[in-house]
Amino acid sequence: MQCRKLSTDVLSRIHPVILSPLVFAGLLVTLWVYKCLMMIIFQNNIIYMPGVPLGARRERIDDYAGMCSGIKWKEVQILTSDGHLLRGAVAEVRVRNEITRELGAAGKPHRRRVIIVYFQGNASSTPPRLPILSSILSGLSRTPLSLQPQVQEVVYTAVVPAYRGYWTSTGKPSQRGIEEDGRAIFKFLETGGYKTQYPSTPPEPSGIFPEIDGDLDEKVELIIWGQSIGANIAMTTLANHVTERSSNQPSPAQPTERLPTPAAIILETPFLSIPEMLIELYPQKWLPYRYLTPFLRNWWDMHDAAKKLKTAGYSPGRISILIAEKDELVGGAQGEKIDALLRSYFGGEGKNGQKKLRKVMVKGALHVECLLKDQGRREVIETIQAVGEGSSREFGFR
Repeated sequence: MQCRKLSTDVLSRIHPVILSPLVFAGLLVTLWVYKCLMMIIFQNNIIYMPGVPLGARRERIDDYAGMCSGIKWKEVQILTSDGHLLRGAVAEVRVRNEITRELGAAGKPHRRRVIIVYFQGNASSTPPRLPILSSILSGLSRTPLSLQPQVQEVVYTAVVPAYRGYWTSTGKPSQRGIEEDGRAIFKFLETGGYKTQYPSTPPEPSGIFPEIDGDLDEKVELIIWGQSIGANIAMTTLANHVTERSSNQPSPAQPTERLPTPAAIILETPFLSIPEMLIELYPQKWLPYRYLTPFLRNWWDMHDAAKKLKTAGYSPGRISILIAEKDELVGGAQGEKIDALLRSYFGGEGKNGQKKLRKVMVKGALHVECLLKDQGRREVIETIQAVGEGSSREFGFR
């Protein structure tokens, strides 16, 4: 009663002209504090949206099979070290070298296998992304090869994992958890998990080369591809893998194949970091949200990933940065900053003066539309094909 009386006495002494602005300012400050607290407490729910749109986690590969340009996707499972089960999709296309098939080859023929690992953005699930990824694989399958005669074929294998909490993967997403997912994904690749999804003997239309897979020497190349926050996840995951694999010896009970460092990296509508995105989304300095970085549990810092890669001695052969001209979420300035950052760490040219870092502004594209435009789709196909055909050597690929 005494506190209520005291507060009433204080308010009664305030002039009515001043009281209204004070009440309004108090409500505004309370609202700001409340929103800041909610952003800090529920930041994982704000950053990661696996349930958007409604029902995304219940979608199936079969729901989109008719839109996949004839590409057959198969579901895979990846077990993480902390007991979570990740789901994913795998598909492959094989492009045969017709010159080799017609003329024969001196010595033992061999193939190239290009593994493309795709890290998705922060919303939706894996199945809706498969049609557009299928258009990339379909484009690769229709592109003739210009290879040396002893290369019988190029196999393009796309691996699309779903982070924990996404699609039907168990768990809840967070940076620490997704980094653990990344380690499991690389282990899945090293143990050849993607190979078990397909028969060992591909169809042989002409019968000129009846060899089964075991009769061919296979050279494996790796491409890392990320979209939006997936670009930051891809770079962070790669940095963790490159820095950790030197100290991690394969277990004798678990046969592994040492994956090469990626021959190419594709960064589609990336941004520098979560703190940078706070500034991008809230450019007004008088708003408090941009100052919440000390409370972040998710950073996805491109600068930190590039520094780790450089320290580990990794020099990428080719990096393609796709910027959406009309990006409504990530401004074009973010792509410019990433271009400058990666040039400062890795340079812009390879051994022969060829460009190894390309920045492409996809005309008319919104944030998720780069691959819906011919320009963006062509850039991705050409980057992947350059690795498959071995022209990566001109860019200093390792």
